[in-house]
Amino acid sequence: MFGLISLCFFSSLLAAQWDGFSVSFATKPPTERVPSPLLKWPEKGSEYAILVDKSLQKVFVYHRDDPYQPHRTYTCSTGENQGPKLRENDRKTPEGVYFFVRAIDKKELLPIYGSRAYALDYPNVIDRREGKNGHGIWFHGLNKPLTPRDTNGCVALENPDIDDLANFIRIDDTPVIVSEKIEMLAPRKWKKNGKRSPESSRPGGRPGKKRCRQVHVPVQP
Repeated sequence: MFGLISLCFFSSLLAAQWDGFSVSFATKPPTERVPSPLLKWPEKGSEYAILVDKSLQKVFVYHRDDPYQPHRTYTCSTGENQGPKLRENDRKTPEGVYFFVRAIDKKELLPIYGSRAYALDYPNVIDRREGKNGHGIWFHGLNKPLTPRDTNGCVALENPDIDDLANFIRIDDTPVIVSEKIEMLAPRKWKKNGKRSPESSRPGGRPGKKRCRQVHVPVQP
């Protein structure tokens, strides 16, 4: 069975460099800056994007109408080893752009995964092209206290938080952008650099359309 996943501009977002204009989160996202992956938010598609900052052990939910501040912020736990996931059993959390491909109810889960889980499409087509492997990367709850960098590669949240996050997840639609540090861009400097201002992502804005490349990606069992 295949899931039709639209890999739009997101596939190249984390590779973009904004030298001289970007900063990383210190303890929380600065309200006068925008996460660089959200600067080219497509006109159509998911209203929400989920960002994971591994350095902060935080999950941020952004809405397209306000890329300046997160709609929700949760504390999380990622893989116990640093760096992007490369192979099976390396206990690292993947870095890149992913989509949720399956929702797993509590009745289907072992107690260690808490109240619910969502499977990601790791390894996606880009990961496989780069020779990465492994499987079973989930967002999930817990049946124990949350500890930083304490998973085998999944993104774990406390049960009330994963239950709340579920309100913003649409299978095969909501993008998940995972990075070691989320780069932030000052909008006024971005405008001077000749690119579209994030103000166009706010209500009444007219963001430019982006073409999407349709790719068939196998759904993880």
